[in-house]
Amino acid sequence: MGKIISVFADAANKLNVERLATQSGRFEDLAAAWEDAFRATDEDNLALRGELLRRAAELYNHRLQDASRVRDAWNRLLDLDPTSLDTAKPAAVALARLYEQSAQHSELIEVLRHQAEWAQGSDHKVVRKFKRGFGAMAREAIVRTVPRSVTTADILY
Repeated sequence: MGKIISVFADAANKLNVERLATQSGRFEDLAAAWEDAFRATDEDNLALRGELLRRAAELYNHRLQDASRVRDAWNRLLDLDPTSLDTAKPAAVALARLYEQSAQHSELIEVLRHQAEWAQGSDHKVVRKFKRGFGAMAREAIVRTVPRSVTTADILY
């Protein structure tokens, strides 16, 4: 495993591996290589582990279109080092997009909460998005619990 890590620790080697896999259309193998290298990398090497996992997530998303593995990879990246915005923020942005597209409001709220915690005083866009996501989740909960036969007038009066 040490040889695998030394190969993937070098930027030129990563580019060559990626280029060869892309030319041959072997995206599944490339994703597996990034995952294997991620698992084999020393747990203290967060930068390399984060880069490998990010590459796998992007392959699952753009080339393999595997929503389950995309979410899993981005979640693992977010959990890898939640205090490092270099790794956690791209994962949170990707997860927010995925959860919003699939109407997974509870998960969206959690990711937006992370983003709101990281937001600087000038980043009001994230806070507004958090509020919108929370509002959508609340509306969905109401729609699920109120019978269809109940009208707005019944609720208001």
